[in-house]
Amino acid sequence: MKKVGIALLPLHYGKAPYWLMARMKQLAGEIIKVITRNVAMIVFKKITQMHLNKK
Repeated sequence: MKKVGIALLPLHYGKAPYWLMARMKQLAGEIIKVITRNVAMIVFKKITQMHLNKK
């Protein structure tokens, strides 16, 4: 693809808008919940496998 120019698209001037920060905060919370559930499931499976292999 050939470059034909540039665009200067500043998102904000040092501060994000309040509405954006609120949405980002909410999204971050949901991402943390998903990661926590996935990691907890992996750890649970490993512990269960270790326990089952001892017997």
